[in-house]
Amino acid sequence: MKTAIRDALVKVLENYGMYEEDFVLDLEQPRDPSHGDVTTNVALVLAKKLGRKPRELAGELAANLDLDRQHIESVEIAGPGFVNFRAAQRWWSECIQEVLSEGPRFGRSDAGGGQRVNVEFVSANPTGPMNIVSARAAAVGSALCRTLDFAGYRSHAEFYCNNWGRQARIFGATLRARFAEQVGIDSVGFPEDGYRGDYVVEMARALAEKPDSPVEAPALPATARIQGQLVMADGSPSDWMRLEEDASVQAFAQYGIRAMIASQLATCARFGISYDTWFLESDLHRNDRLTPVLNELDERGHVYDRDGARWFRSTVFGDEKDRVLVKADGDTTYFLADIAYHASKHSRGWEKAIDFLGPDHHGHIARLQAAMQALGYDEDWLEVSILQQVNLILDGKPLEMSKRAGRLVTMDQLIDEVGTDAAKFFFLARKNNSHLDFDLDLAKDESNENPVYYVKYAHARICSVLRNAEAKDFTFEDTPLEELDLLVHASERNLARMLPEFPRVVAQAARAREMSRLTTYVQELAGAFHPFYHQCTILGEDEALSRARLTLCSATRTVLANAMALIGVDAPERM
Repeated sequence: MKTAIRDALVKVLENYGMYEEDFVLDLEQPRDPSHGDVTTNVALVLAKKLGRKPRELAGELAANLDLDRQHIESVEIAGPGFVNFRAAQRWWSECIQEVLSEGPRFGRSDAGGGQRVNVEFVSANPTGPMNIVSARAAAVGSALCRTLDFAGYRSHAEFYCNNWGRQARIFGATLRARFAEQVGIDSVGFPEDGYRGDYVVEMARALAEKPDSPVEAPALPATARIQGQLVMADGSPSDWMRLEEDASVQAFAQYGIRAMIASQLATCARFGISYDTWFLESDLHRNDRLTPVLNELDERGHVYDRDGARWFRSTVFGDEKDRVLVKADGDTTYFLADIAYHASKHSRGWEKAIDFLGPDHHGHIARLQAAMQALGYDEDWLEVSILQQVNLILDGKPLEMSKRAGRLVTMDQLIDEVGTDAAKFFFLARKNNSHLDFDLDLAKDESNENPVYYVKYAHARICSVLRNAEAKDFTFEDTPLEELDLLVHASERNLARMLPEFPRVVAQAARAREMSRLTTYVQELAGAFHPFYHQCTILGEDEALSRARLTLCSATRTVLANAMALIGVDAPERM
């Protein structure tokens, strides 16, 4: 409908000497259905330029529009010069048929033009269980990948695994110290910055059960392709303790990191999250992928030496200060490794890279985007989105959490507490850049106050209606347009007008990277269905009207199911 209206308006405006490149033509859906189905402020925008009064211009435009009256019932002038369009009943009838005709494909589009997009999300250090911030990133990132694919992009889900450097060594030293405690070795002190969570103690306890037996490499669930190799030391934990300290720490780190990666993969699978690639940072170092990137930055004039270190001129690209790439002792920085990692994304042919980072990574964005520009990539090639903090609320009070102190709520614990569907829906319900207060009590509540329950119940209720019709041998396949034209009740119109909005919502959610648009949409769609269910007798004495209402139910179920699939939430047939 918007396309037909746009074409007709453009044609009329050409008679005034106004062409598409001269103005922006906005077509919006009014918040109040009584104002019609589509509205435009184009008369207000162009009135001054044309030397006309807005309302007078709006009247002339409306009078001269060539529109199919089978689809557009009326054109009205409102307020200071808005032009409102009201769809004819036949339009809604055809929309309902279109939904059922396309079924699971309804909502798909080619808006993305096949653009190849690498989406990196979660990327939690393999030094502990995934926490609730990781859970939010998992929900958002995976939903975005599904939505991008539905909107005509080609997404690739990727996890960057930081299994190299200082944090890996601290984790190895922590596990070594905990193992020493378990077997009664007093000479190994606990590292100052060690990880204090119980999960390390449990891992050490498992090793201590067979201290002299060769350790088998923890099995990795086959849920993603791993780029690189997870090397593990040979021998038993006792053998590892007899090595020189650095080698001993490394041996425990290699085992612990592999065990944590296996656990993280299993948690992701449990959450319904799959990745195309887990990219190991160690692969960059072992294959010396950092040196070529450093050399290229140097050749482009973006590297200089100072105080024995090598620096990147990131201030040239708007960063607040220059950044160290290679320290005075010769060690490379995490920043250089991150540049090399993103350079690998570019070399693998991704036309766009999207990173979801935690709230403590704000300062990393400017320097990383500066490095991409320094390498000659398009300014908008790398897009970074910050996912804000999650606060868990229980009994109306926030839970205190600290990873370093070992007080944390893991992703697995959250799944145990509220289930995957509620967790995903709640994480997606707020914008990425908004802090999220996650109400555990509400997430478990089986009432309409719980948004995910409300949406799932709408789908289950429709399935119940359709089963009831089937049990009564009431068929409604291929309901003709003439019968669908009987859907004139206000609640029927309110529900029907939501359905054709779905493709637009999907495309906009993909373009804006905001999955909250999908959760808002399904809540509004469920909110339109429930009044229809209560106000209209679906299986009544009028068979034609009953067929039309059952068809509307079926189309609504299709759109709900398609939207919930993008969110990653189950669409139950019974509740």
